[in-house]
Amino acid sequence: MDRSLLLVDDEPSILRALKRIFHRAGYKVSIANGPEEALEILKDKAFPVVLSDYRMPNKNGGELLIEIKEKYPSTLGLILSGYADLQSVIAALNSGAVYKFLEKPWEETQLLEEMDQAFEHWRQEYACHINDAGTISASITMNDQGVITDLGEGVDLFFKDKASTLVGLALESALPSLSANDVKSLALSGGVELELPDTKYDRVLHVCSRPATDQRWEVSLSFVKLGDVDKAEADLAPAKLSLMDNIEGKILTHSGFSLIYLDIRHFRHFNDCLGYQKSDHLLHHLYALFQANVSDEIEFSLMNGAAFVFFVPEKFTEQTALTFIRSLLSPFKQLINFDDRELMLTFSAGYSVYPEDGDSAEALIRSAQLAANYSKDRGLDIYPRYSPSMDKNRDDMVSLQSELCHALKRNEFSLFYQPKISLVTGEILGAEALIRWRHAEKGMISPDRFIPLAELTDLIEPIGEWVLSTAIAQCYAWQAEGLPPFIMSVNVSGRQLVENGLADKVKAIIEGSGLSSEFIELEVTETFLMQDIEHSIDVLKQIKALGVKIAIDDFGTGYSSLNYLTRLPVDTLKVDRSFVMELSERAEKANLVKNMIIMSHDLGMRVVAEGVETVEQLKQLQEMGCDEVQGFYFSRPVVADEFKALLKAKSWVYPTALS
Repeated sequence: MDRSLLLVDDEPSILRALKRIFHRAGYKVSIANGPEEALEILKDKAFPVVLSDYRMPNKNGGELLIEIKEKYPSTLGLILSGYADLQSVIAALNSGAVYKFLEKPWEETQLLEEMDQAFEHWRQEYACHINDAGTISASITMNDQGVITDLGEGVDLFFKDKASTLVGLALESALPSLSANDVKSLALSGGVELELPDTKYDRVLHVCSRPATDQRWEVSLSFVKLGDVDKAEADLAPAKLSLMDNIEGKILTHSGFSLIYLDIRHFRHFNDCLGYQKSDHLLHHLYALFQANVSDEIEFSLMNGAAFVFFVPEKFTEQTALTFIRSLLSPFKQLINFDDRELMLTFSAGYSVYPEDGDSAEALIRSAQLAANYSKDRGLDIYPRYSPSMDKNRDDMVSLQSELCHALKRNEFSLFYQPKISLVTGEILGAEALIRWRHAEKGMISPDRFIPLAELTDLIEPIGEWVLSTAIAQCYAWQAEGLPPFIMSVNVSGRQLVENGLADKVKAIIEGSGLSSEFIELEVTETFLMQDIEHSIDVLKQIKALGVKIAIDDFGTGYSSLNYLTRLPVDTLKVDRSFVMELSERAEKANLVKNMIIMSHDLGMRVVAEGVETVEQLKQLQEMGCDEVQGFYFSRPVVADEFKALLKAKSWVYPTALS
């Protein structure tokens, strides 16, 4: 807790005596020789508590603390005075600006006890936005022009006397550390994190934006003392500031070059799991890895809290870009060691070429970022160049994001169900519940488009809970009708996996449904699972204790995680469709799938193969000993009534095709 204390008195001897007392007790003491000096000091530094004399020239202590309370509402004021006019004491206390009125002469032990109580009161009332490292934080909402539209928590402490004038103000006017270019970057579609030095006050400003609704962005702000930030990290801040200038210089001296925008996928999950400070250390660990992996002619910078920009002094072709980016990311094909953990990182990347894709640093970086954002929806190992069509795609996504907010309220979501078939009996053993969005004007919208948008905001949590509740209720209803029981599988997003209390929410939904937990399975994507394996194990164990089954979805996309299967409380392994598609074409893929099945069975897990579309694939999987299959060969995802008909049929006739 911040123990900074401001003492105000017009008697120097009193100030010296009080300073000695509080300094010995561990307080960080500043002194002011009167009200005017105190107000000047408060313009530059926030104090939890101000202790003031009452009788002073020009302005008494009560008047001073009233003015402080108006300008800095989270500052606690105390008066220490030998002036004992009862009416003055009552007036000061009734103003609400004075927490306590203490008398001179003081008794040291009692004075320190009173001060400890004052700081504890301040901590309970106001310090929720100041952490133990002295970080002061706040949140605001801005529109796409960078104008502040709404105020969140912590603004009084963060902005002090400016707090009441913020709405309608441009963000760069409220925070001079931010440039107009910085504010523009905060309004990019995927959200941005910036880290900027504030050398005047020996601190660093952290700014993080994320899309909200109606073309607005939630912006979290925090000041961190430089003494609390690793020196190596602080040294990088000027590089971030000079990035724009550096690229502008390249424009003057190079006839052509390329910029790569490299974004860590789902970095917010690391913030949630590791905490902000360790996540920041992780970024600088990655900076060191990149530094060791590029030649001297390649310049790069940590652009913001989750992205890097690389300057390459050549105009990329599609092939040279792919080769370069693959080489750049080669250290991350395996888990990386960090903070006594092993983490899996995946990246989105795109690039722009000067002069075709922009004639300024801002335009080129924006183009490369749009290309990287475009790649997020198209899988791993896809690194496109910017094209003008991506601008329209961005505008469409911003519009779609706003409409997504209303989809739940308008009942525009529905569930489809895809059966999982036993390769032994032909019976339906399970179903995967898949969400669909039928937009009133745009028709059916693919989850590949709207789920990433929901992940960027808080919408993924209520959507995920709706899917789980609806699927479980439907499964219970079918059982109540006497239809054959089966396991209902529901996907859990990475965002849900890292949130606190996921197991409690699952428990509450199950208890309210009437369905036994043995018929419920949660599917977790391997990539999310491996981002922080220790945290994932803890969460999955909590869910497993409820009697719920756990499946690893899209297995094989992070093959380095095989060693961890023995530690994971997993019942089912789902082989990714990319392996199934190439079973008959590539012998190495077939051998890999066969080994996955053998290993999973050795560990007591069942295996489900996704994406089965041909009888040849079906035959190979049965020969390999796969337990269940799922795919268009049997059925596309269907609405509830059609799935009910499939349940009534009880089994498939496919075994004749295998004989």
